[in-house]
Amino acid sequence: MYIDQDCDLLFVAIRIHLLNTLYLFVAYPMPLWLKAQ
Repeated sequence: MYIDQDCDLLFVAIRIHLLNTLYLFVAYPMPLWLKAQ
């Protein structure tokens, strides 16, 4: 089965972007959450 290379790269880019967004909202404020407890 042939998969279009550009489509594949697009999915990878979206996945990386989502992971970076998740990191910004979860890992970045983590010290604040630990301090609040």
